[in-house]
Amino acid sequence: MLSKNFRIREGLLALDYSSADEQCLRYLQFLQQYVRIDRLELMHVVKKSGFFEQLFAADAERMRKLFPSAEEQRQRMQALAEAHLGQTNIQLAYEVENGQPLEELLEELEEQRTDLLVLGKKPLAQGAGVLSRNLARRSPSSLLFVPPLAEQLKLGRFMVPVDFSENSALALQAACALARRLPQPPQIDCVHVYRMPDPHIYNINQTQAEFEELLLSSTKEAYENFLDSYLPKDMPRMELQLIQRGRLSTAGHLYDWAEDHRPDLIFLGAKGHTALKTLWLGSVSEKIIQLNEAFPCFIIR
Repeated sequence: MLSKNFRIREGLLALDYSSADEQCLRYLQFLQQYVRIDRLELMHVVKKSGFFEQLFAADAERMRKLFPSAEEQRQRMQALAEAHLGQTNIQLAYEVENGQPLEELLEELEEQRTDLLVLGKKPLAQGAGVLSRNLARRSPSSLLFVPPLAEQLKLGRFMVPVDFSENSALALQAACALARRLPQPPQIDCVHVYRMPDPHIYNINQTQAEFEELLLSSTKEAYENFLDSYLPKDMPRMELQLIQRGRLSTAGHLYDWAEDHRPDLIFLGAKGHTALKTLWLGSVSEKIIQLNEAFPCFIIR
């Protein structure tokens, strides 16, 4: 878990040598100006094909050319990382493993007690990003998600989707913690999607307008109570941005809002432990990540 002052003691960046690696390193280079990152481990998992191993088993030289050695992999990672982070105070480490990428990375996260997992997302033309989605679902640590079209390297506006739960409270508190580290306070937008039910279903003797006014009043009261409980005392209260749900899903409406208002960073709260000791995103957070091509996103655990 990230510390209350948003210091990253141990980070992990999973590399697959796609364009997503460069995007993640570029964003970390920018972020470290404001966030202390003590140590960052870069990890690549070599998933060998049993077919090729059998085909070239008797020819060690051809096998070596087909699968670069662990040292060659480390040198490649080091060159990539130092091009972006070589002039920073981040302690860099490199790890190469053989096996199933998902399981190896999850094991490393557990062993290192990682604060933050950094994930990129390939453009649609380069692949579906199944590994990233599975890591995001099951990671025990917080995540920084850097999408392929994240062009603006600035931190002037944060978006925090809220449903007044403890999960969204984690996201709000993380946004406030990062805001304190910036030279200029960012604008923080708390965004809530509500559904307007038919008053006749509940046998309420009110007009549609009266019922809507009652619902909005109750929602705003819930938001004020939410701020009273979770907003740090040194932070200014922010006005709630309300979206009435229509034909889109909650995640679809939230992402539409993001496209209209262009936040520099989105904060999402993840759900807690399950019986399998796995952390799950929740349907809204996961759908936002699937839709998201443009906005860096912190998933707070």
